[in-house]
Amino acid sequence: MSYEELVDRALNGELGEGAQIAAKVLKSIARAMRASGYVKITSAHISGVNYYNIGDAGLELLQDLSRSTRFTVPTTINPCGAPVTYVSEEFRGTIVEKQRMIYEAFKRMGSTGSCTCTPYEGQNLPSRGDHVSWAESSAVVYGNSVLGLYTNKEGGISALAAAVLGITPNYGMHLDENRRPKKRIRLNFRIKGEARFGALGYIIGKSTVEIVSIKGIEGASRPELKSLSAAIGTYGPQPMFVIESGGSSEEVEEIVLEEKDITTALQALSDQAEPQAIVLGCPFIAEKELSELTEALAGRRLKIPMLIFADSKSLQNITDEQKTILSLSGARIFTEVCPSLSYLPETFGYISVATNSVKHVFYTKHQSKVNVKVMDMSEMIERYTEKT
Repeated sequence: MSYEELVDRALNGELGEGAQIAAKVLKSIARAMRASGYVKITSAHISGVNYYNIGDAGLELLQDLSRSTRFTVPTTINPCGAPVTYVSEEFRGTIVEKQRMIYEAFKRMGSTGSCTCTPYEGQNLPSRGDHVSWAESSAVVYGNSVLGLYTNKEGGISALAAAVLGITPNYGMHLDENRRPKKRIRLNFRIKGEARFGALGYIIGKSTVEIVSIKGIEGASRPELKSLSAAIGTYGPQPMFVIESGGSSEEVEEIVLEEKDITTALQALSDQAEPQAIVLGCPFIAEKELSELTEALAGRRLKIPMLIFADSKSLQNITDEQKTILSLSGARIFTEVCPSLSYLPETFGYISVATNSVKHVFYTKHQSKVNVKVMDMSEMIERYTEKT
C-alpha cells in the first residue's frame, strides 16, 4: 500500500477516528506546501503539551483521541508546565492535575520516556539520515544540523498526526535541495562558551531568514551546539545550519562577524539587575553537562539558589555521589518541567535570574517579564559560589 493510499484509507474512516483526523491534517499540509507525496518517518516528537499553552480545549482533544488512537512510531513529548511523575512543593493546584491528565493521554497513545526538549539525549535518537517529524524548535535545528536528521519545524498537531500514521508530507527539509546554505557566516575569532554560542544564534536568527553555513566553529562542544541550535530556533525561522570545516566552492553572500559583535549581542540580551537565582537547562541539561557541573561545584556552596532542569534519563545516569555533591551545593534538580514556561515569579518567586541560555532569555522575558542576565556556566560558578 502506498502512502497516498494509506492517507485515503484513513480519510475514509477505515483506520479509526484518530487516523482520520491525522490524515486530514497531513493532507492539508501536503496540499498547502505542494509536497511531493509523503515520506516514512522513524520518530516523532510533539510540542504543545504544556497545560498553560493548550488549556482545557487541548486537554479534551487529547483525551478524546487517546481513547482509540495509537502512535505507530517511537514518539516523545515536550516538557510540561508541572511535574507529572513526582511531587514538588512549588507546583500546586489545578495545573498539576491537568498536566498529569495531558501526560496520561499521551501515554495511552504510546509516547515513551518522560517529558523532554532533548529527545536525542537517549530517549528518542534516530539514525543519521532518518526522516522524522519533530516539533521542538531547538531539537529540530540540532537534529538537522548536528545529527543529520531530516525534519521540518513541525507544530504540535502536525507532529502528532505524523506519529499516528508514521508518515509526513515530503517537502522542505526532507528534500536535499532545500538544505543547502544560501549565506555564509565567517567568524574572525575563536568563539567559546554556551552563552556566546547562543549570542551567535541570536545574531543569525535576527540577521537572515536563510539557511547559513558557519565557518569558525569547528570543534564546538555538544553543549555549545545545543545552545547555538536553541538560539537559532528561537530567534529565526531557519530549521538548520551547516558547519563549514574546509574550503567551500559555493559562491554565497558572506557575513563576517567580529568578537565585538558577540559581546554587543550579549549586552543587548542581558539585564543589569542582580539575579536572585540561577537557571540552567534550556534546553535540558544532559549527562555530560551534569557531570561537568558536579565537578565544578565539588567543595563549593551556592550563594544564590540554582535551579537545574535536566533530562530524566541523564539524571538517572549520573552517580549517587554526583547527586550528593549537587545537593550539598544547594542546587535543586527538576525533570519534566520547562524552565521557560514554568512561570518563575509565580512558581518560584524570582523576578531576576542568571542563565547560560539565550533561548531562556526570550521566553522567560516574554512569558513572565523576568530580568535575565546571560553568562556561561563557568562564570556563574565563579561569581555565585564560595568554598565550603
